[in-house]
Amino acid sequence: MGLPWDTRRAAASVTFFGHEPRACHGYPVGTALMQGVFGGHGPPLVIHPGALPKGAGIQLNPRHHPHGAPIALAAGLVRATPGCTGR
Repeated sequence: MGLPWDTRRAAASVTFFGHEPRACHGYPVGTALMQGVFGGHGPPLVIHPGALPKGAGIQLNPRHHPHGAPIALAAGLVRATPGCTGR
């Protein structure tokens, strides 16, 4: 059974505590694009890979949080490059 989207198009970068790789650069976004990719506000975080424009990747950044507290997760778009997203 295959996935309902083309995984060859999806690229992601996960950073921790704001230590973003130097190779990662933001992708210009607007409200409509962010809602299309992430489906609005979570939780839960919903990602729609088919809504990613060509050349864009997803960056997930879990924020530092106190022990036992819920994890805060920032999500955004970056330019998909081998040094940032691996693609």
